[in-house]
Amino acid sequence: MVGYRQTHSRMWSDGWFAELQPLHKLLFVYLFTNERASVSGIYELPVRIIQFDTGLDRDVILSGFAEFAKAEPAKVLYDAEIGVVYVRNMLKYQGSTSPHVKKRIQGDLKSVPECALKRSEEH
Repeated sequence: MVGYRQTHSRMWSDGWFAELQPLHKLLFVYLFTNERASVSGIYELPVRIIQFDTGLDRDVILSGFAEFAKAEPAKVLYDAEIGVVYVRNMLKYQGSTSPHVKKRIQGDLKSVPECALKRSEEH
């Protein structure tokens, strides 16, 4: 997608993030910094790719997704059947209101297979 992502340093003092296990912190940061990440926050990302990129094992990845989903509100949702991730605040922290970004988001959404995550929120 793009070669640059903003990382907000206040993430480290966020209570929810601070309580995560170290490997889940790695997974969370990876989800918005990997090269497949979309500014819309929803994109295809099979577990095998996460494993390859991060060195995390499947159980750690899936338990991380479960932890992210049970947060109030959920931070990340994952459809393991089709390998689609939705990082809920990605657009809030990475997006802008420019027409170019809006066009990019629409294109990114079209590239994601139809699934409940795609229909769950406005992007």
